[in-house]
Amino acid sequence: MAKTKKINFDLFELSIKNNDSLTVESLFKLSSDKYNPLVKENGLITLGAPIKKSGSIYTGYLIHTQMYDIPPAFDIKKHKLSKLNLNDDQGLAHTKSFLFDSEINVVLFEAGMHGVTFNSFCEFFETTSKVELESAIVIDPSKMQKYKRLDLINTFEVSIARVKNGTIFQGEEAISDIIKLAEESNSKKIYYKLQSNRKDTLNVGLIRNLVNIFSRYKENNEIKKLVVSGREGDEDKNTHIDLIVNRLKLEIETSLKRNMDLLLVNAKIDQMTKAYNSIRSELLKVYKSE
Repeated sequence: MAKTKKINFDLFELSIKNNDSLTVESLFKLSSDKYNPLVKENGLITLGAPIKKSGSIYTGYLIHTQMYDIPPAFDIKKHKLSKLNLNDDQGLAHTKSFLFDSEINVVLFEAGMHGVTFNSFCEFFETTSKVELESAIVIDPSKMQKYKRLDLINTFEVSIARVKNGTIFQGEEAISDIIKLAEESNSKKIYYKLQSNRKDTLNVGLIRNLVNIFSRYKENNEIKKLVVSGREGDEDKNTHIDLIVNRLKLEIETSLKRNMDLLLVNAKIDQMTKAYNSIRSELLKVYKSE
């Protein structure tokens, strides 16, 4: 029986901060030679191949070429370490696949700690186009629809961990006092709750703004809980929506081989694209701008 492995993908909405002259799509339309390598401490991050376009879908992969701290080979029978035979222009190639949907500015990015992180993915495109990207987690479309239909919001809850420096909240006046208090008190966690009487509502516009702020993602996973409770129209029962629990992720299963090659990378991209297309129609209903 062939060995397989599961690969997870995260989804994010992308936007360009403080720049109305460029679209997010424009970042993916450059010719391959226009993208600048991203220099990291132990190697380079580059495009593995030209980005492909099909309709509004762009697919590709980045490679983190590890040039330093390269591990040795180990013979499990002889119990012997040996140096990998690489020349000065070679390194270990860690690939990460991605898909960008220009119709809704959503990116699907291969999860995992090794190789290219999502933060480095953003930095790669930011460096070339001289822009700053903002990203927000994508919520399960059915839950997002329920959230958008809420007319009354009774409760808002957020739990924030590792708040030191409040990196993803800089410049946000709505929560600056909270972050400042946490930093000054050396807090490791913030639990923040707003609640009205059941028949009343919180300021819906303000709550939606807070949800947008706390949905942003810069790879530090500071937000541990983000819950909104409320009602639509004349409903009697509150709808309870945990936006972090209902964060959308995709999973594929691919062959596990001794050596990775271009065929396996392309097969992974094909499976990733197929998995995304299976949910795309639902995403368009929620995330496509009117």
